[in-house]
Amino acid sequence: MKAELTWHTEKRLIKELIPLERNPFGKINREKKKRLENKIKRLGVFEIPTIDLNNELLTFNKRCHILMALGRGDESIDVRVPDRALTDDERKEVILASNIHEGEW
Repeated sequence: MKAELTWHTEKRLIKELIPLERNPFGKINREKKKRLENKIKRLGVFEIPTIDLNNELLTFNKRCHILMALGRGDESIDVRVPDRALTDDERKEVILASNIHEGEW
């Protein structure tokens, strides 16, 4: 069994972040993408991406794509990084747990 995970915050350029190759949440439709883009334009980047030790995004994939499309790749943002390599099961759990938040008022 792996040791307990500890996460810390570091800085990365947006363009250094690697999109998750097998994102279980698939593509975003045009309407939701526009809503997310407008939210980023209005509120800025207030959520912190989670990455693995190789800069691969575990969360924040769609936001990263939008930020790149908006020409913001050279901006530095906070990211959460584990203190060790994640197991496959831990990666999957982080990816799923962080992305189930499409709620409504």
